[in-house]
Amino acid sequence: MSVADRIVVMSAGRVEQVGTPREIYQRPATRFVAEFIGLTNLFPGGLDGPDAGARGRRRAAGLPAWSACGGTPAAGRSGAGLFLDRAAAAPRTFSIAVRRNPACADGEEAGFLSHRIQELEAGDTLLLEPPAGVFTPPVDGTRPLLLIANGIGITPFVSYLEALAAQQAARAGEVLLLHGCRGRADHPLADRLEVLAPRIPGLRRITAYSRPDGEDRAAGRFEVHGRLDIDALRTAGALPDAPDDRPLAYICGSPAFIADMREGLVRWGMPRFDIFTEAFYVPAEVPPELEPRRITVAGSGQSFTWTPGGGSILDAALAAGIALRSGCRVGQCESCAVAVVEGRFAHLVPVEGEPGTCLACQAVPLIDLTIAP
Repeated sequence: MSVADRIVVMSAGRVEQVGTPREIYQRPATRFVAEFIGLTNLFPGGLDGPDAGARGRRRAAGLPAWSACGGTPAAGRSGAGLFLDRAAAAPRTFSIAVRRNPACADGEEAGFLSHRIQELEAGDTLLLEPPAGVFTPPVDGTRPLLLIANGIGITPFVSYLEALAAQQAARAGEVLLLHGCRGRADHPLADRLEVLAPRIPGLRRITAYSRPDGEDRAAGRFEVHGRLDIDALRTAGALPDAPDDRPLAYICGSPAFIADMREGLVRWGMPRFDIFTEAFYVPAEVPPELEPRRITVAGSGQSFTWTPGGGSILDAALAAGIALRSGCRVGQCESCAVAVVEGRFAHLVPVEGEPGTCLACQAVPLIDLTIAP
């Protein structure tokens, strides 16, 4: 998936889909392809209309009517190419986890998002966007899942475990949660995990404390003394000699932690395309020798000036009051991808994207730019 320009997915001697890695991953043509690449949240459904190729009304089993937003079902393959454009039962409340920055309590770093969130009061209005990205473990299916985190990297997994605990039917595949921390004092959301764990059949937890204190030892709060290590877990029998039933792995943490865990899983026998990662955000430095540039949004009559001190293209646009699409703002979800109509740019971090497309949150202009709206 990471080195090919074009991929052919076959099953039982039959070609299921041909396309670029991005096409295969984001728009699987059949159920087999969707399950083969690993990211599998499937909705049973059918077509309410005589034309199987029309963009008409679709129905999902047990759900209200909803509208299709792209995709054409392959001939004779019911349910292929259907996408939801709204939640069937939208939640009335949302919860988020934000690490409290100690500097904010002293009035420093007031621009941090964590500081702004801590200042919110009941009745304040926020602009929210739909979730995006590929770091979305499936809530159903039979393939085992490995959720691997260090420190605050546990955050996305807690929301996933909340979803598992809330659903009526237990997930068929086992879920193994590996979490590394210094000790209980630095164990984010530990109390919430203790509440969720008994409500999720098939969940197994292995917690590693690198610096446990006497109380941690007495209370038996961890299974591993030291840092998480895939090879050591295999030696200790916590993992089998080889992966069974094609597990999917999701890793969240620092870049160094992710690299260590990924290589350990590959040595264990997992293919790289079954390993998904999300790294902590480390602000990229903008080269100070770059010159200020003018950036124009095509067809909108809007433009703004970018300067090296203004951060990324996205940062400069927002500072100028121009709303560009964005999501995670760390270059992972690709929500901020924009087509460059004219000009040259550079990314501040390694990016695997389409030619002529920049991630505005990680890009800077080399000359004046014109970008698509």
